Amino acid sequence: MSDVVTLSALADHPLTQVAKVNVSAKQLAGVLKAVDKKNVDRSPDIEAFKFYALNQLVGLIQKRFTKNEILPDWAATPVSMYIQELETQHRPLVWYTFLIITREFRHLLNKSILVPPQYSPDFTAFCPKIADNSDNDLINKWLAYAPGDDLEHYCLCMEAGFNTPKCWASSYGGKPWGRIAKALAKYIGGHTSAEMFIDTAYTLAHNGGPIFNKNMFYHNGTASFKKLLDVQRSGQMCEFLWSKQYIKWYGKSTSLSQLESLRLVVEAAKPWLSEIEDHVDWYKVKALGGTENHLEMQAAQDKDHGPKQPKSTIVEGMPVKVTGSIAVYPGEVVQVFTRIKGSQK
Repeated sequence: MSDVVTLSALADHPLTQVAKVNVSAKQLAGVLKAVDKKNVDRSPDIEAFKFYALNQLVGLIQKRFTKNEILPDWAATPVSMYIQELETQHRPLVWYTFLIITREFRHLLNKSILVPPQYSPDFTAFCPKIADNSDNDLINKWLAYAPGDDLEHYCLCMEAGFNTPKCWASSYGGKPWGRIAKALAKYIGGHTSAEMFIDTAYTLAHNGGPIFNKNMFYHNGTASFKKLLDVQRSGQMCEFLWSKQYIKWYGKSTSLSQLESLRLVVEAAKPWLSEIEDHVDWYKVKALGGTENHLEMQAAQDKDHGPKQPKSTIVEGMPVKVTGSIAVYPGEVVQVFTRIKGSQK
């Protein structure tokens, strides 16, 4: 790279800062009326893959360099790519989240809860106008009625409504949607950064699974999307790229060219970052909270690298096996021990 890049470009970027977004629901709705919401050319799998792999890579680079050091090309490239992904990804995710929580709120069964002071008169008047309006072609119609509420307050009203018991049919609304509305409210209100919102957004799910199934902005996620989140949770996205194991899930379609380009970035950085292993440890994926079935990948790991044996150690004078670990908070992991049969103190 010819341009001088330092970590300050990321640390001081507006999308990594926490600041309130001063916009009303009506103003955002006005923007979205002019946007083609059916332009579903974004894949949540690919978008999440790029974000989380670069996030891991940049995290390792941040441990190696100070904020104002000039980065070598192998480090400058992923930092610049990460900034570009933040700029590219955050706006569609904000727009999409705003649209889907509003679209879902039309299923509210008990509108008698919409009383001041928690709900403004504008919000209360807005809700009947979107009731049972299920056709995406009519979204612009209800966007025209969006209230003048501050966008954070609008999202908090949605959250409160979703979290109110006995106001929703079993397959609509409810606490999962409350968590979705809360994530957007925290970003808009200046409690989390855009970077943190992106990190959270890909993990959000409603009653039917991951949120990306509303035919707006995004293709549906693939059957491997939740497995991908398991890999991310274990902090091994770069390993997943390096080993090309993602091809087993996504095939060799042309859409994977973006991931191959990203793999070359990891390849350039790997000699300088010893933390990046040569393959994904699928037992670690499970131990750190993986929710999906990875038995096939574990079997392939055993075949290629030998069976993974639990480590033995001494705890309070007794030999034990390390059978897993628990992330108690970011960056802090405690091991889970099982006593070796027949051992005595």
